[in-house]
Amino acid sequence: MSDPLPIDYLILACGQKALLGGESILIDASAVYAELMAFPEVLEALKCDFFFENRGMSEDEKLFKAPILSFSSEGIPLIRYFRVYIESAHLKAGVPLTAAQTQALDFLDTVLDQSSVQHRVLLEPGQVLISADNKFLHTRTHFIDMNAPRSEINDAEPLSDLNRYMLRLWLRKR
Repeated sequence: MSDPLPIDYLILACGQKALLGGESILIDASAVYAELMAFPEVLEALKCDFFFENRGMSEDEKLFKAPILSFSSEGIPLIRYFRVYIESAHLKAGVPLTAAQTQALDFLDTVLDQSSVQHRVLLEPGQVLISADNKFLHTRTHFIDMNAPRSEINDAEPLSDLNRYMLRLWLRKR
């Protein structure tokens, strides 16, 4: 999700895991920053404002500008990134990404794919993951479910008969 006001925490609770796959991947902004320090031109590009969409956070989809990489008042690296939303926002704003911005995003994607910046966890039913949302990016691996998707869940069914089922919450302290 993407919102102009930073989200403090992501809470992910597992009701049922997938038949195969579906690992949660947390990517540490500090580790990403450490990797990028050797490439100052990429770092500088990522510290500049990009257009984002607030897709999924409001009925009124709006564009906003923010850097991908910023720092807390204590100097801790903070990150916000969802390339699909950035590319879409730049198209909607009528401001195409520059060649330098595209190169910086490509470089960032390569860093994010490195296992050295990732923490992976496969949540079991009943487990909860709590993450500082602006200090870690969150994604997941592909997964395969055991049943065809359904539009409704019957409360009488045992959770073990369900496909992958996760509850996601975003919280702000303020």
